[in-house]
Amino acid sequence: MIEVMSQSSLFGAGVHPDLPTSFVHFTGRPRGAGDRPPPFAADGAEGRLLQILQQGLLRAASTWGTTGPVVCVSESTENAIKVMLSTGVTTRGPYEPWALLLDRDALIERGFRPVWHMSEQSLQVTNHLPALFRDLRVRYQPGEADWLAEREWRLCWGDTPLEDGRVPALKLTGLLTGVIVGRRGWTPPSITIAEESVTTTPNGSITSTTTASMQFATSCDAVPRLWWNGEELVDDGVFDVNSQIVRELVRPWE
Repeated sequence: MIEVMSQSSLFGAGVHPDLPTSFVHFTGRPRGAGDRPPPFAADGAEGRLLQILQQGLLRAASTWGTTGPVVCVSESTENAIKVMLSTGVTTRGPYEPWALLLDRDALIERGFRPVWHMSEQSLQVTNHLPALFRDLRVRYQPGEADWLAEREWRLCWGDTPLEDGRVPALKLTGLLTGVIVGRRGWTPPSITIAEESVTTTPNGSITSTTTASMQFATSCDAVPRLWWNGEELVDDGVFDVNSQIVRELVRPWE
């Protein structure tokens, strides 16, 4: 019997064999001379992962050749991730084992698209494009500039002005499918937030009061944890932030 192709298949919409169902975002990558992380990522890969999970946000930043901020992820298979963590894919060495796994379909719905690897000539003739599209371009020169191994996708903001006080970032709600950690059993520690309030009394005097509250990384609660033991990614249970909150707030004496 001859199988009839669906209308969507005729137009190129099909399945993706051998591709992962999650994108990966490493919070620390091997860097060359002059390659500096953005100011909010200065605490190293582990500290950056903690910050992301505490805030529930993956903040965007400008990178090589972009006009505006972008969030970058990699469409790497489990085997590719293993290579990136063990030997790396360039002479800069391996990636640090701290990363987010994010639902591929959900990120595509939010606007992530694969980058365009272009020659110098292609870059020149596309310089007229709006920043939103220019920021998808990556220079490709075999033997000199070759980032194909990163299998990169981006969410771009271009040069569109943001609302006052709005941070260019991706909210993690409903997106996390796993977290890669460098130590077995690693759990984001709670942090103490100090807030100062100033009040004026009826007689005109000013008083200042400082209150402290504990903040937990609730964005990763019940999310699977994968531990890199130096050779393999090992299933390391799930994050149980609710139990952590009970231990530290409800029953702190235990």
